Amino acid sequence: MKKLISTRYSETSLSIALFILRAASGAMMIPHGYDKLNHFSKYSAGFVDPFHIGISASLSLDIFAEFFCSILLIVGLLTRLATIPLIITMTVALFYVHHGQVFGDGERAALYFAMFLTILMAGPGKYSADGMISKPLIATMGATARLACGTAAAISRFFAGKRPPIAYASSSLRLSAAPVAFRERLRQDGAFGVRSIYSSL
Repeated sequence: MKKLISTRYSETSLSIALFILRAASGAMMIPHGYDKLNHFSKYSAGFVDPFHIGISASLSLDIFAEFFCSILLIVGLLTRLATIPLIITMTVALFYVHHGQVFGDGERAALYFAMFLTILMAGPGKYSADGMISKPLIATMGATARLACGTAAAISRFFAGKRPPIAYASSSLRLSAAPVAFRERLRQDGAFGVRSIYSSL
């Protein structure tokens, strides 16, 4: 009973809720896109063209959003990017097709719009492809950034004449021969760790 009236929440419960929202909204949207994909010629006869790019192009973009982006949404891959075409599609459906009738014919489009906007703002949660790859990706990008900063600093010192070129050549060879030790030292020394590595060689 306390949990029902509590305002607290855990990361796990939030991720589960986001997974349910992603799976439900994506699964309900896929049939719309699949039907348009299978009956392209039928829909292209009277499909709306709000951006004046041609009926076929507008229908193709609609299918891309409703079918392909919905699949990405369920999997949780590139989730925030995948919601943008869906949000645009629901905005067109709500305000262009149904003339902003949130409590009338455009009610379903408004509900989809609210769900996709929530996912865009909250993210996919940890139970998603994005959640599984984000931490290793961030760590790799951080290590690459530190390496670039440290190397730039070392090159600046070289051109400033603080160390002879032969020392830098020797250091580079020794560093390339021991990448694991280099990465560990880089992690310990921070963004400009390369400078201290060069100093110790």
